[in-house]
Amino acid sequence: MTSQKSYDYPPTSKNIGRGKFRAKKFHIIGAPGSGKTYLAKKLSEISNAPVLELDQIHWNNDAEDYNTKAPEHERDAKLKEFVSGEGWIVEGIYYKWTDVSFAEADMIIIIVPSSFTRNLRIIKRYILAKFGKGNSNENSLKDLYTLIRWGNSYLHDKLPKIDKLTAKYEDKRVYINSADDFLKILK
Repeated sequence: MTSQKSYDYPPTSKNIGRGKFRAKKFHIIGAPGSGKTYLAKKLSEISNAPVLELDQIHWNNDAEDYNTKAPEHERDAKLKEFVSGEGWIVEGIYYKWTDVSFAEADMIIIIVPSSFTRNLRIIKRYILAKFGKGNSNENSLKDLYTLIRWGNSYLHDKLPKIDKLTAKYEDKRVYINSADDFLKILK
């Protein structure tokens, strides 16, 4: 039996800078429902940095079909242009094509909440969207099931790949279980 890597430790003040930001460029990554968008919004409020949700450049929002990806060259050019700024926040689930963001970031925040918390958030988002109070494109039960299933495979499948891909940036990686716990450290 292989041992499972534990991600249950808080970020260190060395990487964060208590009381004020030393970091100005953040890349936030995590499974669906991990709190990426919430943390990006809160960090933006604190730092006044613009936020790029990677879904906005990964998908072709002008296409008639919801699941149409943007051309890779356009997506990559938009990401490169965004991260050329002085301060920014990038958030999303993607990692295979985001090395330019990892390289330019002052801090890479990897969110790893409990499966229960993550799934509860996904279900809540689904219910809110069903009643017109949310903005989710995943509106069928099949979409909900797929998102939960994908999120549950994240820890064992995607996270080790993210660890390996970002290993060269180990000095600026921070693993957190909760966006709120991370924000408390900043205060």
